[in-house]
Amino acid sequence: MLGINGISYLILLLISIVIFRTVDKSYYGLYVIMLSLFAVIELLMAGFNDAIVRFLKDKIPLSDKQNIVLFVLCYKYLLIFLFILCIYIARQYGFFEFLIGNYNEVSDVIDSFLLVVILNGIFSTFIGVNNCIFNSQQKYKLTANVELVRNIVYLLVVISLSFYTKGYLHYLYSSIALSGIVLIFLSIRIFQDFEEFSIPNIIKSKFSIDIGKKYILPYAAPLTASSLLTYVKNHLPSIILGKEFSLEDVAVFSILKTFFKALHSVS
Repeated sequence: MLGINGISYLILLLISIVIFRTVDKSYYGLYVIMLSLFAVIELLMAGFNDAIVRFLKDKIPLSDKQNIVLFVLCYKYLLIFLFILCIYIARQYGFFEFLIGNYNEVSDVIDSFLLVVILNGIFSTFIGVNNCIFNSQQKYKLTANVELVRNIVYLLVVISLSFYTKGYLHYLYSSIALSGIVLIFLSIRIFQDFEEFSIPNIIKSKFSIDIGKKYILPYAAPLTASSLLTYVKNHLPSIILGKEFSLEDVAVFSILKTFFKALHSVS
């Protein structure tokens, strides 16, 4: 498992390097900032993934387990909806002009990059919940292997695209397409192996706030609160750089951070 995860991080580093050397650095830096903004939402979701793994292992009624998954899905998509609403308001009041130092260079693609971030968030939410269901059933190797294969395929796609285009959006759209394929595969496997946790059966269960109060919030809230400190360390510097320096500087900072993270993961 550790070996697979280490290889995955190295492949992600190679992907980042190829893209960094190929695309416009301003666009690379812009996407880093967009991801840093969405990271607030992802960190607010963090403890809830752990809650799925934690409680699906317990000897509690199946209906409670299904309601836990449904509660987490509803919570996550509520956060994504709030993110979209905040982004819409921010666009109306010139927030991005304030946030991005060389805004004029990338103003024509900001909406496209925001769309990519939102689509990634939608797919990642479902994939993350599916992975948590598998991990709760001790299918760790399956989720790790799927992630490894996805990264290998994406590396091959990125290398191929590097010969034909410098448009960063082509790379991002390819990543979304692969995420869609991964989501379909995981959903089919869950339907085959753990049908009680498939989306059709989860949706049939009755949504209950009490389930959140009983199981999820007491467990997930402390983990979520601590994860906000991670945001300050990992993402806030990128946003500050985008405001005070150029997007190229943000891109360089991001690739260096990815490099050291990969080394740390392998060691």
